[in-house]
Amino acid sequence: MKVITLAKTKELLGINDTSQDTQITAKIPFIDALVKRITKNRFNFMILGNTEDSNPYITVSSIITYTGERYDYDRTTGRYFCAGINNPYCIDDLNEYLEIGQQIEGTGIQAEAYIDEVYYNGDLVNDGSSDYDVPTIKLSSDATATTAGVRLYLGMNIAYQPVVAKGIQFQIDGTNTTLPCNAVASKSFGPVSTSYSQADTKIDNKYGMPAWFVKAFPKYMSGK
Repeated sequence: MKVITLAKTKELLGINDTSQDTQITAKIPFIDALVKRITKNRFNFMILGNTEDSNPYITVSSIITYTGERYDYDRTTGRYFCAGINNPYCIDDLNEYLEIGQQIEGTGIQAEAYIDEVYYNGDLVNDGSSDYDVPTIKLSSDATATTAGVRLYLGMNIAYQPVVAKGIQFQIDGTNTTLPCNAVASKSFGPVSTSYSQADTKIDNKYGMPAWFVKAFPKYMSGK
């Protein structure tokens, strides 16, 4: 999935008309590819779980990492996600794989939904009327279909979307090609005004964006 949508970009930049829709739409694929290159797309996981129509809770049964490793949840042998022959590899910290704020998509998932909460301690979680087997995630919006073993894909955390939106505005303004590398001391994006140090306004030679954009995203080493 794309790291940001046209609607979310406009919302974050405080744009209330359609005058820049074409420009924003044209820049989204480039920013999307750039962010995934910077982060090595390490957030691109898939989970298997059960969805229920008009319900935000999803019981998680499996996690498939960006490298294709599948970890299945076994309730009879220590309550871990494990993989390999005789389950030699196990996930101990679920927070490393399922983050609050991660975008999520798949059958029955509403547009721009994200993980609102992760429940991984104890046996059950109760929403006031029903019990759900842990581990369970709660979506930001209700699912629209009841499906067992549905494949759901995770995306970038929404915490980085304000920076993504600012990067799109930066590219539209053309500051990375028409102005000196240290010329942007401050910028306004809709209702938000941001000031940058001289170092942060310099263009990164590898990614072609100012340092404040590149430094905002998590960096990962190559490999698993």
